[in-house]
Amino acid sequence: MDGLTTATVMAGIFLITMGLLKFGKIIRYIPDSVTTGFTSGIAVVLFSTQINVFFRFRIYVNSI
Repeated sequence: MDGLTTATVMAGIFLITMGLLKFGKIIRYIPDSVTTGFTSGIAVVLFSTQINVFFRFRIYVNSI
């Protein structure tokens, strides 16, 4: 729980700092396909990791 709190505070500080320094203008130099692909990739990863929780599947992974 401590790590979650720390990560949340750090993300907030980064966002505020980037907003004050007007870093949002940099996004115009990144192609739309890169932004769309990155967002879609994150969506697939989140969906695939949460589908087991949704259906209450239990997957046991043997550690080596």
